[in-house]
Amino acid sequence: MDLTKISRPGLSLTEVTVERDLVLIKGECPSMTDVQRTKTELEPVFGEVNISDTRPSSQGRTQFTIRAKVKKG
Repeated sequence: MDLTKISRPGLSLTEVTVERDLVLIKGECPSMTDVQRTKTELEPVFGEVNISDTRPSSQGRTQFTIRAKVKKG
């Protein structure tokens, strides 16, 4: 699992949890557009990627939670 592909200025991952074939990624970035871009960049790495939560932070950034299923095989 290579998460370096989603590295960019302003993106901060605060938690990565792996449980069997499910990966939970929490973090924050400058905007909702950046959350969508992060999801798109994760799709080739994982089989299924969904944004499960977004909300504004007190610093004017966007906090997010992404759930991804590990590709089988």
